[in-house]
Amino acid sequence: MRRISLVAGLALLLSACEFSLAGDLTPPPDALAFGQATPEPILAPAASPDLQAGAGLYMQSCAPCHGAGGLGDGEQAGQLPFAPAPLGDAGLARAASPAGWFRWVSEGRLPRYMPPFASVFTPQERWDVLAFAYSLSLEASDLRSGAALYLQYQDQVDELLDGDRLTAQISLIEALGLSEGEAGALIAYLQAQALGIEEEDLGLGDASPTPASMVDLPEFGSFTGNVLYGGDGVLPAELEATLAGYDHAEQVFSATMELGEDGRFLFEEVPLAPERIFFVQVSYQGQIYFSEFITARGDETNFEIPITVYETTTSTQQLAVESLQLFFDFSKPDVVRVAQQVFISNLGDRVVVPQADDFPVLHFSIPPNANNLAFQEGELGERYVVDATGFGDLRGVLPGANSYQLLFAYELPYTDSLSFQVQFDLPTRSLVAFLPKGEIKLLTEEFQQAGSETIDGVPYSVYASEPGYFPGDEVQLTLSGPHPFWGLRLDKLISDDSLLLGLAALTAAVGAAWLWVRSLPTANTEQILEEIAVLDERYERGGIPKAAYNKRRAALKARLRALLNKGKRK
Repeated sequence: MRRISLVAGLALLLSACEFSLAGDLTPPPDALAFGQATPEPILAPAASPDLQAGAGLYMQSCAPCHGAGGLGDGEQAGQLPFAPAPLGDAGLARAASPAGWFRWVSEGRLPRYMPPFASVFTPQERWDVLAFAYSLSLEASDLRSGAALYLQYQDQVDELLDGDRLTAQISLIEALGLSEGEAGALIAYLQAQALGIEEEDLGLGDASPTPASMVDLPEFGSFTGNVLYGGDGVLPAELEATLAGYDHAEQVFSATMELGEDGRFLFEEVPLAPERIFFVQVSYQGQIYFSEFITARGDETNFEIPITVYETTTSTQQLAVESLQLFFDFSKPDVVRVAQQVFISNLGDRVVVPQADDFPVLHFSIPPNANNLAFQEGELGERYVVDATGFGDLRGVLPGANSYQLLFAYELPYTDSLSFQVQFDLPTRSLVAFLPKGEIKLLTEEFQQAGSETIDGVPYSVYASEPGYFPGDEVQLTLSGPHPFWGLRLDKLISDDSLLLGLAALTAAVGAAWLWVRSLPTANTEQILEEIAVLDERYERGGIPKAAYNKRRAALKARLRALLNKGKRK
């Protein structure tokens, strides 16, 4: 059985709409209590990295973008605003340390639009992947030359690296005065030693991934689970669960049963078939909750599917913004594109829903002279409602930390300076700004520089302000400096929606909650179900790595749920 998580994939496209835009809440005492995750320390691998295991994980999760040989030519590479890093390029690999790559894999690379994998792979699996990725750039001749150079410069090298080969990168040994080729060979050897890579391991990436094999399915199976109650007390009575099964675009199975007193449901003698998609849905208080999608594989016949339902409320008092992040993009002349990403926690135990079909749950203020508003998902007039100061979102907010994320962008005119107000509609813990380094400065005093990162030679500055904000608060952001568009190299420019597209990948990695569906629409769902079926067939033929398959299937699932959501509101 393969269970698909509620996270969308990387290739979410944006819908853009162009226009111009001309109750005070008291936060709960702990509204600002949630902090940001503490970076995971870089520890040496607990065991020597397993390149064979790393190869499998790489093909599943990395090859779709970076390519099987690490050349940045994966099948999804063309969908991204930046070309994926060519991990198999020797110059790139020698310039980065294994410790640095481990952190990037764990935490993601936000400016480069790489999602984090700390919640996907264990630390050992991340080291396995890195070892395989480094092996793609290594040559046996370099390892031999590097070994000889290390014997010659061992004391100096150990001192420069402070004895830690996981930090080995070419810039750290410049003091040795080696030629470029010698320095590259020495670092190649040190990195290989740090990751346990030997000559016999090279060339592992030349082998194609083993196609997934299908086992004949049993004829029938059973689907069981509990409907869990997210409120106080016991699960309300007289709820029903419906199990649906789809072959491609056609619904081929449906059964409904009343839940037991304990919320238990059981569907027996359910006919199974290859690539048949099953899910359970439960309706409660005008909302329909869906289970994970399940496809029967192998010889399993019993499938467990839990679902949680909640009471509803129209009060937003239980909501708090964990982080409001602003990303500034100067890739178009005379304007700055501001991508705004919001992470919201529902601190209560009820789903926050609209007071009416056209009354938004959340409101987001944007500057009055903003243009070209675009969203990661959803459209104005459907999910979003415009007003004089911004827009509102009709989607409900499930209980939990960071249960709601929204990504949108707009453009503001920019010549040599810009001032605009960020308005807070909910209690907000932190405000973070990402600004390309250069002549443009962020002059707002309450921001503190929180670090910087250099990506492909382009430095970015990160600014943070964490005093905590309350509804009605405002922060005046002031940028000053000449527009850098005309100073950018053409190969460094990014498309208009690059920030949204890239940040959508990050949002997807964090995860997206959904609800607001009331009936199963027919329009467009068939196409998505057909795409799921084709994707499943391709995966079973071994034509797509496991992780890429999981991500794409999850993205299709999210799209289907969005359509269901849209159809139920009509």
